[in-house]
Amino acid sequence: MNKEKLSRYIVFGLLILGAFVVVMPFLWALSTSFKTLSEYAMNDSMSFAKINLENYRKVLFENNIGRYALNSIFVTIMVIVGTLMSCSLVGYALGVLKFKGSNVILGLAIATMFLPGTATMIPLYLIWNKLGSVGTYIPLILPAYLGSAFGIFLLRQFYATLPEELYEAAQIDGCNPGLAFWHVYLPLTKTPLAALAVFTFINAWSDYMGPLLYLHDKTKYTLTIGLAYLKGQYGTDVPAQMAASMLTILPVLVLFIFLQRYFIEGIASAGKKG
Repeated sequence: MNKEKLSRYIVFGLLILGAFVVVMPFLWALSTSFKTLSEYAMNDSMSFAKINLENYRKVLFENNIGRYALNSIFVTIMVIVGTLMSCSLVGYALGVLKFKGSNVILGLAIATMFLPGTATMIPLYLIWNKLGSVGTYIPLILPAYLGSAFGIFLLRQFYATLPEELYEAAQIDGCNPGLAFWHVYLPLTKTPLAALAVFTFINAWSDYMGPLLYLHDKTKYTLTIGLAYLKGQYGTDVPAQMAASMLTILPVLVLFIFLQRYFIEGIASAGKKG
């Protein structure tokens, strides 16, 4: 066996081991969600010998988990729409129009990515409180319409890979910058937009700190806060907790499975040109 094959086997072995480490907790939680409390108390190891959906019925119909899910869907959709709109426009301006100071603006946007959220948590809360928005979805949704540093960078990098002749051709055809964006550039941006949508969905759907800070009415709780509330209600009922966790994870898993091609292609396109 030559060194090249040996190194390839080693890499494959490490990848399999890493996948095993990542997948095993998920499989254990899934198997636990199918157990009754008494079955879990007798044997908490992973087993799919019996499939019992009682925990899912209990979580869905005996609690407000459905309402929490609808709240999460509403917030997530609004955040995705705002992020895609704002980041595509700003990325187009920085990557295609390239006005004076565009690189400085891009650098400032990237610099905000290194600022930890805990550093701005209290100032942002005080600002939203002054505006009377605490207790509403506004602090969770409105920032998405002001742009995301990662999304701006991702789309700017994609637009920068497109030939400059494309914009010149649009101008010859009578397009102003807005029409060129709408009719020429936006249709070409499906792949990075899909990747950004996946990232945004995961972040918005799994956001815990934002809803915890700004939502005080139980009827407005998102799924992550509702899950924490159920954890307190089912403090000793681990199978019910795992069922609620599976319901939270399932949309993210399904979305990634169907959009993973766009996700990978979108990330790859961001590194082609600086």
